[in-house]
Amino acid sequence: MNGLAELGRKCRQKHGFLDHYSFGVRWEVYRRFHKEEGFQLRATDLKPPPPYVSLDAEMLQTIFCLCPSGTGWGMRVFHSAALGCIPVLIQRDEASAYPPVLQAFEGLLLDWDAIAVRLEPRDLPQLPMILRRLAANTTALMSKRHALAAVWTRLLWREALPLEVRLILAHAPDAFDSLMQSLALRLKYGLRGAGDAWHP
Repeated sequence: MNGLAELGRKCRQKHGFLDHYSFGVRWEVYRRFHKEEGFQLRATDLKPPPPYVSLDAEMLQTIFCLCPSGTGWGMRVFHSAALGCIPVLIQRDEASAYPPVLQAFEGLLLDWDAIAVRLEPRDLPQLPMILRRLAANTTALMSKRHALAAVWTRLLWREALPLEVRLILAHAPDAFDSLMQSLALRLKYGLRGAGDAWHP
């Protein structure tokens, strides 16, 4: 079995409570676009594995970073936000067998439509066109970058960062501050379930 077929097999397997890993998004993106101009997709499952690169260095020079879920929200969202790369979220099950994946502090503190590109599985065939169109729209692109720059510290735990970085971010709200604020809002407005949302 060749590497691409093996990757497809793994992504179609049942993972925990999911019928297929990442709702099948990772496999579909790689299958469709691993040779697409302007895309950098690295599937470490392939044999031989792709050459080592610094993901941080790549992401610092990238406009958009794909952040598919794994068996939950996916840590790539936080990674890309911290590096100033606009997250591209395709985290919904096409068959609607599972609820949409909620992002951190969604509906409480963060407007994910403002700081990310949110797409549906049905948008996958048009992914290159959608991203190129947005990249060419300077106003829309700068709006997302400014919105992301204003909130990215809320996705990081300050105490886990090196001392010199903690000092720089000493007065910026971090994930702990955001968690406490979210809990206070839930208590104040009587929000209980994950499906509840609060809008200022």
